[in-house]
Amino acid sequence: MELEKFNLDQEIYIDSNIFTYVILENIEYLKTCTDFLKKVETGKINAVISPLVIDEVCFKIIVERLKYVLDVETNAHVFHKLKKKPELLSKAKPELITFLFIIENYKGLKILPVHSSSTIKLFSRTLNDNMLPRDALHLSVMDFYGIKNIATSDNDFERIKEIKVWKP
Repeated sequence: MELEKFNLDQEIYIDSNIFTYVILENIEYLKTCTDFLKKVETGKINAVISPLVIDEVCFKIIVERLKYVLDVETNAHVFHKLKKKPELLSKAKPELITFLFIIENYKGLKILPVHSSSTIKLFSRTLNDNMLPRDALHLSVMDFYGIKNIATSDNDFERIKEIKVWKP
């Protein structure tokens, strides 16, 4: 399903890539994801995330920003430099503040806690659905809260028959 066509009254779980496309200005998905998040900002769309999404977005922002600043190509190079100079994290401050603003101020965005049963269920999602643990945890959170829609560009979610995947 095309993300720009999402207009259901149901909640939609936003995967981390939707935020990173906007914050890191991905040319291919920037317009679609920005338009979608504007609807979340104004409350036209009711969206949810979990702490896992926050972790993933912050991690991606830091790594991608530092790859650019340090002119390195791999995550390993970034981690090596960060171990020696943790103050390099400040280079990602503007992007992190942008994301913080989004999660604190968007009218249609809720942060759902990860229930302990969701962390246990990730094992069955990983083993039965052949999902990596992070994606399995997203699915487990969605299961726990009865959420049937996800905004993501991750093709792996298309294997899950009981949810609708809305792609940019």
